[in-house]
Amino acid sequence: MLLFPPKKINGIYGYRTSKSMKNQANWNFAQRYAGRKMVQFSAVCCSLCVILFLLDSSGKWATLLGIILSISGIILVLYKTERAIDQL
Repeated sequence: MLLFPPKKINGIYGYRTSKSMKNQANWNFAQRYAGRKMVQFSAVCCSLCVILFLLDSSGKWATLLGIILSISGIILVLYKTERAIDQL
């Protein structure tokens, strides 16, 4: 989404919520904003998982942390993007 965001509102590809699909301006903003946030949160998630994996050789905690961070990241991206759309 960051490099090749969808140009037009569609129901298949992109950041699709009722607010983002309301008009083309919201759609364009949401694609750029959510794409940047997804990259930021995935970088943090990967870094933390690598560090934890180095500390815990069995990988149990790294896997659990990865799952928790992934779910948290999705929720945080949704929350931040929706708040940013509201401020347009």
